[in-house]
Amino acid sequence: MKKEEKEETEIECLDIQPDLRFYNAINRGDWEAIMNLLESKGDDKFSSAISPYGETILHVATLSGQVMLVKKLVEVMKPSDMEIKTIYGQTALSSAVNLGNTKIARYMVMQNPNLVTIANRWGDIPVLEAAFYGYKDMVKYLKSVTPDQCLDPETSTQGVDLLTCCIDVEFYDIALDLLQKFPQLAIRKNQYGTTALTKLVREPSAFKSGSEHVFWQRWIYHSLQVRIPGTSNNTRRDIESGCEGPKSRESMTQIALNRTLKCLWDVLKLFGNELILYFVQSILLYMVLLSSSLRP
Repeated sequence: MKKEEKEETEIECLDIQPDLRFYNAINRGDWEAIMNLLESKGDDKFSSAISPYGETILHVATLSGQVMLVKKLVEVMKPSDMEIKTIYGQTALSSAVNLGNTKIARYMVMQNPNLVTIANRWGDIPVLEAAFYGYKDMVKYLKSVTPDQCLDPETSTQGVDLLTCCIDVEFYDIALDLLQKFPQLAIRKNQYGTTALTKLVREPSAFKSGSEHVFWQRWIYHSLQVRIPGTSNNTRRDIESGCEGPKSRESMTQIALNRTLKCLWDVLKLFGNELILYFVQSILLYMVLLSSSLRP
């Protein structure tokens, strides 16, 4: 089910009053004070919620950015205690991912490798969350420790979601590496019904003029010459120059692009999945090289 189609349910906070002593001790990084406070909670000291949002001591320490405190905590916690979720469906690792704190994520995963397989409330595993937030270092790390079965299109939909998300945030090198490991991702659709090929040919670079473009960009670019009433004959020039015309121009251009994409997809399917894979890999490699050449 697509994220926007999932029904929002009202989430009720827990009947717990925040203990400011915990927060103050965590902000100070006072290990001894934290352990003394936790002792009052008995055997469930690491799994008990200390906030109305269901956050454990590990969640709060993570959100505070206390790297060494988190390291100490995960070394004395049971792996199962690290898997506790908040009322919003977040593990402490998910909280670290949201903040882009790779150091904290590493300490957690070293103690409990299973954390990388636990999905959030939307069904996304941590590496996909990291890509969504645009944290490249976090994506690289989590991808390296995420089991293959979580990304293999034969066993999961997470892989194609990660591939298309990496294209969205321009992590082309990661997308290429992922595709080389799981070639079948080239022909799979993500949760929104979009393929990697569709994502790639919609990149803004496809609308720049110049002979430096590779054949696929020039072909799609040429296909967008659509005559729209009330505009010039050169739709490409209008698009690039930002010339304002009838409101229908944008929708007509989108229609033209959609038709072109469908035509391209149908043609490639006639030649088999191998050609689709080669085509997508070629575009990604071009994007990787282009990105590298633009770096200062």
